[in-house]
Order: sequence, then C-alpha cells, then structure tokens
Amino acid sequence: VLDENRNKPLSASSKSKHLTIIQKVLKVAYEKSSLDKMPLIPKVSTKDNPRPSFSETEYKLFLQTTREVIDTKTKVRGIELGDELYYFFVFIVHSFMRPVESEVFAIKFEDVQVKENPPRLEIKVRGKTGFRIVSTMPSAVDYFEKLKVINPDHKPTDYLFFNDYQNRSTSLRNVNRQFNHILEIADLKETADGQTRTPYALRHYSLQTRLVKSKGKVNIFNLAKNAGTSVEQLERFYLKNLEMNDELVKNLQTF
Repeated sequence: VLDENRNKPLSASSKSKHLTIIQKVLKVAYEKSSLDKMPLIPKVSTKDNPRPSFSETEYKLFLQTTREVIDTKTKVRGIELGDELYYFFVFIVHSFMRPVESEVFAIKFEDVQVKENPPRLEIKVRGKTGFRIVSTMPSAVDYFEKLKVINPDHKPTDYLFFNDYQNRSTSLRNVNRQFNHILEIADLKETADGQTRTPYALRHYSLQTRLVKSKGKVNIFNLAKNAGTSVEQLERFYLKNLEMNDELVKNLQTF
C-alpha cells in the first residue's frame, strides 16, 4: 500500500523500520491479551552495497596529490591545506576510526596513550557503537608525535585535529570539502563501478588492507572489535569486493 502511494517504492531499509514498529505495537497488544497470539512478521530482503574504498595504487596517488596541494599552499574556501590534513588522512588509515564528529574529530590529546611492545597508540573513543579502546598500527605513534610538533602549545584538552575549530561540525565540513578537492584533482572521486568516495573510504581501505597485508592471518573478530563494528558488517560491507591476491590464496590453501 505504501509503495502504491509513492512514485518510487520505499527502500528495503524503510520497509523494515515500518515492520519493526508494527511488530512492537502488536507485541504490546499481545501482552495486554488483546491478541491471543503474535502474528508472523514478514522479512524484507535487503541488497548490500559494499563500501567504496581505494586500491593500493589509488591510495598512493591520493597521498601524493595531498602532499602536492599542501606544498603549493592550495586553499579551499579560503582555508590553506596544511600538514595536519595529511596526518588526519593517514591517521584514519592506521587507526581504523570513523571520520565522524563522535570519533576521530572528538579525540583530544588526553584521550591518547603511547604504548610499547608492540608500539601503538591506545585511544579512548566514545563513538557510534559506544565506548571502546582503539589500538592503532605502529605508524600512528609517529603521526601522533608529528602532530605534537606542529601544535607545540597544545593542552591535554585540545582536540587532536583542527583544534582551531571548536565547532566539530565545522571542522568536519571543512575536511569533507578539502577531501573532495583532492579527489577531483587526482580524478578519484568515483570508484570504477560509479560509487562516490567520501572520507569513509579511508577507513574502508584500512580494514581491507589489514586483511591483505596480514596475508589473511589477522583475527577478524579482533579487527571488528577494534574498529567498532561486527564480523558480519566486515563481511557484508568491507570485505565483499576484496580481490584475492597471491598471499591470500596461499593462506586459503594452507594445511
């Protein structure tokens, strides 16, 4: 009925939300004995859209282009692109964090601890899926030290990135515009299958790359937990289009 009253059918996600509400109402009716049994609620099949990412070559081109626009003192909406933006991009890749207000934009210097054996940062994150401790890759330690160098007067309560913009929504919009500007210059705005890249593509690349560069040996449960997601989400959205390379095939064939 809902589809008949619309020019374009509702998405599977929207239909599922409607059904969830109906089910909750019927459950209340059942608990109050207005119904003698719970009706079966139909399932709505959904089509997964694997997240847009970068190939290794594309990622290297993206970083190279970022360095070039920084070196030429390029401005986007009057804001000059600097080293902090470069460290922001690589930090996401080496920490698996979401480029949203509640995660990487919310980190303060006091939330970060440098650990050894193995070298890593441990970051307190109050993100999309609740509180977690993020353990980074070793290179994130170096990026953290460089951030302290370019912000020599930082206080523990300062944001790790773009502290000049206390409104985190503003800093998020600035980064999105700068990210898009770099993609346009590098001709990387869309993937081969026509999907539009956002800063999330950096997180998707980091998760995919961890599986590839670990030669398939990374514990997928630990990876999901560290990234604040689930094994199911990794399989459905991040790893679905991952191409098998020689090392992954060797791992597949291991006795």
